[in-house]
Amino acid sequence: MGRGEIVFRALCVLFFAALLPYAWQLGEIRRFGEVGSGFWPLWVLAFATVLSLFLFLQGLGSARRDPRQKTAAQPTSAEARRCLAAMVIVLAYLLILPWFGFVITTPLFILVFMFGLGERRVGLLGSAPLLITIGLFFFFIKFIQIPLPRGSGVFLTFSRMLY
Repeated sequence: MGRGEIVFRALCVLFFAALLPYAWQLGEIRRFGEVGSGFWPLWVLAFATVLSLFLFLQGLGSARRDPRQKTAAQPTSAEARRCLAAMVIVLAYLLILPWFGFVITTPLFILVFMFGLGERRVGLLGSAPLLITIGLFFFFIKFIQIPLPRGSGVFLTFSRMLY
């Protein structure tokens, strides 16, 4: 494991740990009998901190066992293009989400993202985006009661028919 990877993992631990006090302050905002708005950010940050610490310690252990620094394989241009395309797809999703809403945008995003990563099985491309969107919809809207973007105009009307 290279020194740069160990430094990056240490920075991840510090980043997540530094955000924990802010998430802890969010836990105070709640109504009686409900989980506060800070519950999920606190748990996600705590989990990310523990996992980052685990990866950091694992990297330190492997660096001590094998002191020779191995050079990481350089990504090919095809891999770099695929990574860049994935970032562009996520950015486009985040930009159009407020106008088209979660219900319309998310299945299209998942479909395009899966296709961009090389998935070509028609059955999986047809079913996974819908099942994932339905699962996320019920999780956020029904279970933890966090509103999702509904869109505007005709998309808002369509979203209001669902929730």
